[in-house]
Amino acid sequence: MSKNTTRATIEKLSASLNEISVKQIEWAVEQHKAYVEQNKESFTKKGRRSFKDEKLFSFLQYKGDWQIHRVFQSVIYVTNRQTRYELNEFEEVSQYFFNVSTFEEHYMQRPLSFMGRGWNTFSPMRYRKLVPYSNAEYFANSYGDKIAGSTLHPILRRNGLTSDKLNYFDKKDKDFRFLIKLVAKEPFYETLIKSNQWKLALYYFPNEEHKKAMLLNLRFGIDISGLSKEEFTLWKDSISLMQEVGIDWHNPKLLADWRHQHDIAVRRKAKLDELKELEKIATHEEEFVKAHKKYLGIAFENEGLHFHTLDSVKEYYEEGKHMHHCVYQCRYYLKKDVVIFSIRDDNGERLATLEYNVKSKEIVQCRAVCNKVPERYDDMVKVFNANIWRVGKTKRKKQQLLNVA
Repeated sequence: MSKNTTRATIEKLSASLNEISVKQIEWAVEQHKAYVEQNKESFTKKGRRSFKDEKLFSFLQYKGDWQIHRVFQSVIYVTNRQTRYELNEFEEVSQYFFNVSTFEEHYMQRPLSFMGRGWNTFSPMRYRKLVPYSNAEYFANSYGDKIAGSTLHPILRRNGLTSDKLNYFDKKDKDFRFLIKLVAKEPFYETLIKSNQWKLALYYFPNEEHKKAMLLNLRFGIDISGLSKEEFTLWKDSISLMQEVGIDWHNPKLLADWRHQHDIAVRRKAKLDELKELEKIATHEEEFVKAHKKYLGIAFENEGLHFHTLDSVKEYYEEGKHMHHCVYQCRYYLKKDVVIFSIRDDNGERLATLEYNVKSKEIVQCRAVCNKVPERYDDMVKVFNANIWRVGKTKRKKQQLLNVA
């Protein structure tokens, strides 16, 4: 079907929709008035004598294969002094069409008013192609309280969708059109809804492995419907990690114990990552030694501070790992004019990491754990400056510590 034909079909369908009844409009307006009365104090705090309030209402209906979501805007002008409703406006501003068979989506919408703050109700409804994340899309997806008499397509009802579930999405500030599309398109969500764990549809399952794990939960009676968004993200991470490190998440006992298995998988993955990193390290050793051979093996100590150069890429890795800084990740071992010293105490505990530039002959930085300033920073700089002459001189063994007088 061509674009012009599609547009003509939607415009014809839009024109054939019945007007909602006077009783339905009256119901919506009464709801709006009650809302205004309830919040009148917040409206009038600024001391205005009159104000205007806009509220959205939704109406769901179907026609043929089309589930239609119609959005109406109610506008009330209220005088502060007499609380008299001077004028009521109730206009349809947006229509969303979803085909439950072909899954097509189309919009009819009034143009946005100046600065995109609302609709221009004086212009007619037009067929529109919305740009993702634009103001137009926001307004097209806007909806409010459902007008009495709304109905869902029989296919959606057959798949387990009800008004209560859509209302739940409303309360969670989710676009229920998203739920309509999921239920119509994917049998997985039909199963999820009919198994009374449909609230998880709020969080979506983008990965097929996560869907399989959820189906196993349903089969074994493992209920995770009460998980918060953060906990559900952790659950998905757990399934992914278990799969990656070889833990059998098809086992119902392990699947039910997913929190504990997550911790096990994290530790196992850390070990696997370390092995891979060590393999990568070996490929850089030769290059490192070639660039830094005249600076290797330098060691000295004074005042309980022991300095020695990092003499291999693996030592850079260990230093970065224990000190929680980027001496390894930022590939300092490949910088030709840089010499890195590890500073330790008499017991061999790491105190700081010092970067010295042999070209500019200056200390670039000296950092403790997590890039904090070391407690004995001044002493470290003093001891190092007294031994700068050793950098670049005769190669020494790290085990031979030289005392500074």
